Amino acid sequence: MKSKGFTLIELLMVIAIIAILAGLLLPALHRVRDQGRRATCISNQRQLAIAIMLYANDWNSVLPTNLADASAIPEVLNNNSMDAAYASDSLTDYYNNDSALLVCPDSSSDVSYGLNAVVTGTQISRITNPAGTILLADSDHSTFQAYSETDNDTEYIESILFRHGNVLKVKKGIAFATYADGHIEQLFELEFTATVNESNGLRQYTRVK
Repeated sequence: MKSKGFTLIELLMVIAIIAILAGLLLPALHRVRDQGRRATCISNQRQLAIAIMLYANDWNSVLPTNLADASAIPEVLNNNSMDAAYASDSLTDYYNNDSALLVCPDSSSDVSYGLNAVVTGTQISRITNPAGTILLADSDHSTFQAYSETDNDTEYIESILFRHGNVLKVKKGIAFATYADGHIEQLFELEFTATVNESNGLRQYTRVK
């Protein structure tokens, strides 16, 4: 007995069903991928923050000035009577020279994270509000500036990069920032007003808390 093959209509129905299933599954797969990338970025920042604190513990509570090759400013050396070894000591020793920690999966630039230049090279004890002071964050610059003005409750961040996809499905994104007390926050670009600093051409974001 000759077997009956699929008709054209049956084949089209199968193709349509496959297309519908793919349409349902692909967004979920993209979300899982994005969540995995964000988790890696958070893990990177957490490990870098631990390395920074270990570094500070060895160097009189002074924070490093760079994620890859820490060096002290002369004033820090003089004021704290520290020897010149501090200037050449590398932060990489404190995260086992694992360069993968410096790369965010969502980054398309050579630099993934930056240190807050407002607090680098200073002693931890000088940070009066660790829970409100950014230590490092997503950025395309190795250092950036972030500070808050308590009199008007306004936060200023320069050159932070909102590189991660926003779960709210809008064009603006998310940046992760690690604070001096060790906690990590999601910063939503929607909450900030963006301007350009005319003196240096860098992006500056302002948020009223």
